[in-house]
Amino acid sequence: KLKTKSNDDDDDDNFTPMSKLNGAPALVLAGCHTLVVFDEETTGDPLESAALGAMRWHISSTNGQAEPAPAHGKVPAGKAISMSGTSSITSVEIVARHHFSSKLQRMSCVIKAGGKQFAVAKGSPEAIGKLLASKPLGYDDKSQYFAKQGYRVIGLAYKSLDSNDDAKSAVESRGSCESGLVFAGFIAFTCMVRKDTADVLKRLKEGGMSVAMVTGDALLTAIHVAKEVQICEPTA
Repeated sequence: KLKTKSNDDDDDDNFTPMSKLNGAPALVLAGCHTLVVFDEETTGDPLESAALGAMRWHISSTNGQAEPAPAHGKVPAGKAISMSGTSSITSVEIVARHHFSSKLQRMSCVIKAGGKQFAVAKGSPEAIGKLLASKPLGYDDKSQYFAKQGYRVIGLAYKSLDSNDDAKSAVESRGSCESGLVFAGFIAFTCMVRKDTADVLKRLKEGGMSVAMVTGDALLTAIHVAKEVQICEPTA
């Protein structure tokens, strides 16, 4: 399941459905990814593919750009993205990628969309927070709140590249691309735990086996899952 949380929401539980996503969060998701079409199949990070599909966009097999997906059965077509100061965005071209680094906990891209160029970035809330020109009030508290509920939280950010020199600098330098960004929102991923997981782990422990969890998720997210499958006590 996928949900988004914008910086304009006051209620912690007030998520925007991915199918209704627009503006800056949609632009970041459509432009900051590793998805490519190979032999008419979209390949890349499954989470990126799921996010793009949930907002009813896809990667075009003809030009490799992100664009609204056509209607399919009862599923309506994807919608154009609206951004202030641009024409209606119906395609997003990635000009350059600064690939994901586990050490930096983020990735970024330079894109063309709606007749303009942008720098877009996504990563852990902690990493993205350090790149923002101005961090919104409550940014850290809200990201930690979502993590405690078991969501995998990704921070989204962007900035407009208003000149060719700005765009060239962002292409050539990761530091330039990722500085002075504007917060676009959080995307929260949920991955349901199998119903029998807790019972299976209980039987393993009863059999004298040690149980451990290895994860790349944030600590608070991992703790929530550990409680859910009874690796640790609910009050821990």
